[in-house]
Amino acid sequence: MMKETQRTQQSRKLDLISHSSVMRAISSLLIIAAQLAIIGCVWHSDDLMDDGWGGEDNRQLLERIPSFTSPSFPQSSSWHTNEPTPNYATLESQDHFNRQDSLTVPVTDPHNTDSSPMQPTFSRHAASSSTRKNKMPHDPHSELSPVHDHIQMREMELDVYPLRFDRGVFLHRDGQPNLNFPDRMKVIEAMIKQHHAERSHSDAPALALTTEEMHEYLGDFHNKDFTTLDPKRRPSVVAEKEMNEFYFTSPSAGIWETVYKQRLGIDFKQTETWFKQTVTNYRPSAGRDWIAVWTDKLTKCFFGYIFYVDMFLTILPPSNKMAARRSQSFHRAVACFEEYTKFFVQEVEFTEDISKKHNYISWRYLSFWIREDMNFRSDSRQALLLQDSDREVTKQWKAHFNFICAYSIATLTERNNKLLSASRRK
Repeated sequence: MMKETQRTQQSRKLDLISHSSVMRAISSLLIIAAQLAIIGCVWHSDDLMDDGWGGEDNRQLLERIPSFTSPSFPQSSSWHTNEPTPNYATLESQDHFNRQDSLTVPVTDPHNTDSSPMQPTFSRHAASSSTRKNKMPHDPHSELSPVHDHIQMREMELDVYPLRFDRGVFLHRDGQPNLNFPDRMKVIEAMIKQHHAERSHSDAPALALTTEEMHEYLGDFHNKDFTTLDPKRRPSVVAEKEMNEFYFTSPSAGIWETVYKQRLGIDFKQTETWFKQTVTNYRPSAGRDWIAVWTDKLTKCFFGYIFYVDMFLTILPPSNKMAARRSQSFHRAVACFEEYTKFFVQEVEFTEDISKKHNYISWRYLSFWIREDMNFRSDSRQALLLQDSDREVTKQWKAHFNFICAYSIATLTERNNKLLSASRRK
């Protein structure tokens, strides 16, 4: 009986050893298979790793794995297949939800100077060094024609219908949140008067800052905090509302399209064609309804982005004030929008981020343009505009330009309408 028991125990041990060997063999095979798969991948490790490797790095790696495909084959769209094909009722419901959510996000910044903190795009998928962070990923869709081929942009900007931020352009309309309008207008007016006294101008004095004036001016501008009591009184929210009323919708949209068509040669109707091609190329499984919605959103963002670029170049003009430098910056801004769009539509977070407000999306594009534009780098303005941590435009400057936009866009639209009407009568 004892021998029988020993034989049984030995048999069980052999079974366990055999099972363990099989499991080790399977594990080895899986490791070998994974290594073989990796060998066939295009591996851009510099886009993912910094000096260390941790849990966040591992998460970023896993998010990027679907894009590591061989350039010999078309990019797989299997990671897009879970995106639903929406009906318009679903789209309307989701858009309404996102608008409401964006309006009621609590503000954590004590100065309440802008919308919710923006997550820097490149830092989610790249290393922390600024060189790597700003590096654009490999573009597998190089056959996509450049946006310049669609919009017919002029080589040189014409001196027609320029933006002018003089005292008369700023208007606090009835019912509009004031965001400490009187106090901030005193700072703006003081700067306008200072420039008028220092220089001989044939035109009415207008707001424009030198690099040396930027820091002190911004400190004076933010001497009075923006209110923290009502999220609807944030500069970004007020600017978005004013842009929707006096820029994006008819008849205002037609006025501004004509202004930039005549001054820069941009055909905004043709930009829609390029955005549709881009979204279709990078998100082929999204479905026609989603592609139509995203195309419309990107087209409107580009339209608003051009106004903000114009505003930056007017208030912070190139140091030598040469027309060629402005034209150069406009061309670079358009190229940056194209380059960033190709990156943006491939992001894991794209379907969530594209549903947010135009203002939020435009600032992501503007930050990238300012990082890339040589005219901002050459005279140190870039360092004053961007945060060291994530290389995005600071909340203080965002709030400043949102304020300028919010209280000038109505008057600027009215002025341009009168100028265009007068030119048609000639």
